[in-house]
Amino acid sequence: MPVQTVTLILQSMPGVAHTMGNKHHKEIHYSLKYIEQTRTRAHDEIKGVLTHEAGHCFQYDAGQTCNGGLIEGIAGAFMVTVLMNKVPNHTTDYVRLNASLAPPHWPNPSHPPVPSPSRSWDAGYETTAFFLAWLEKPAQYGPGTIKKLNACLKQSPYRDAVFEELVGAGVHALWEKYCMELEEAVWKVVDSQEGEGEVPVVRKKGRSLSVGVLLGGVSGIPFRWAFGCGYD
Repeated sequence: MPVQTVTLILQSMPGVAHTMGNKHHKEIHYSLKYIEQTRTRAHDEIKGVLTHEAGHCFQYDAGQTCNGGLIEGIAGAFMVTVLMNKVPNHTTDYVRLNASLAPPHWPNPSHPPVPSPSRSWDAGYETTAFFLAWLEKPAQYGPGTIKKLNACLKQSPYRDAVFEELVGAGVHALWEKYCMELEEAVWKVVDSQEGEGEVPVVRKKGRSLSVGVLLGGVSGIPFRWAFGCGYD
């Protein structure tokens, strides 16, 4: 039998929110202190947090064997896909992203940041959410891919091989392809701005980024780190 009840509990507590319960009855605990701290954008933030936590209520976790990064990334990635494709249906940062409810500190989903070399695909939250949303792009595996991934986590223990079984490519190869695409997209913009007199400070593969690029992004493309996903 599926989830029957979801109870929202507003309480004074540290943090933001969390979900608990059993497979039939769930509780979302939401911090009153956090609501007060975000009162200037309360409408969107409350909707975003509750969308994320509701995703946790209904997503699968491979019998509690799924790693936390993927769980949180799925909960956030729904928001990314809608912001990029305006298709409001689909698992929890993936869920929040797909519902156009990404928090304000997240980058523009049309131009996600190039992950740092120390980041992995399952780092969770926006890192994993943007990666999962990329999998749903029409040029990759299309809408519904994350719903299928979530379904694969219903009963069987988690294995990285689930990605290869689902889309025909291993998750580490997919992550490398994703990172390379982001890097190439930024370099295209950098190439278009060559000759503007900025001082280069970052080099990779014989290329360089300027101080302005490193600190401020390129033509509206926000990113937090220099390039690199563990490959040369």
